[in-house]
Amino acid sequence: MNQPNHVISENLVISQPLYDNDQAAQSIYDKYLKECSLIPIRLIEESKETQERPFAGTRQSSQQQSNQRNEHNIQEFSSLEREQRNRNQQQMQQVNYQQDHQHQYYQNNLMRYPYQDVYYHQRQYNQLQNYYQDQYQYHQHRRNQQQYRMEQEYYGHHMRRQEQGRRRMHHPQPKYGLDQNEIAALSEIVYRQSRAQCWEDENKKCSICISHFEENEKIRFLPCLHRYILFIYF
Repeated sequence: MNQPNHVISENLVISQPLYDNDQAAQSIYDKYLKECSLIPIRLIEESKETQERPFAGTRQSSQQQSNQRNEHNIQEFSSLEREQRNRNQQQMQQVNYQQDHQHQYYQNNLMRYPYQDVYYHQRQYNQLQNYYQDQYQYHQHRRNQQQYRMEQEYYGHHMRRQEQGRRRMHHPQPKYGLDQNEIAALSEIVYRQSRAQCWEDENKKCSICISHFEENEKIRFLPCLHRYILFIYF
């Protein structure tokens, strides 16, 4: 039995099913009509959302692209790691093979030429002895140099003492108990920047203690610690 068509919108016309007595078909038909009636409303809402957010539709695609990119990077990293692991394994196998080969070669030579092992250890022992001998010579040389310097210093000090003794013989000690060199050193330290005004250049004597010196005197100061500026070189 034919019935009039149900008009949902201007451009959408849906016909009623042929079998009205079928309850299952009727329920499917009602659900279909309900969904079709909601289509224009959903389209209007999607158009509004697209107008408000023009890039809203591309969000899912960008996420998919990032996921694909991450998956590609993970695959690439895993492949690189696998290649590096294989390369390391090959290198370890090669090193082990070389070590085994060297050990086997050494064992074969040891069985074939037993005296080679004795020569090898003797050569190592000789090298060690040469090293110890070189170290001993080096330190002995340093000790000799140090002893030589000490002897030179002692010899120089001894010569200086002899020179001081000769000076004491030619120049007797004054009454105040200091020789001329000690007076010179002491007065130079104490009166380094001072200058005595009591010295008479004409008579070469001190007006305070009336001490006389020769012109070729090797000190720059008087025994009385009154300085006079007279640079006379040796």
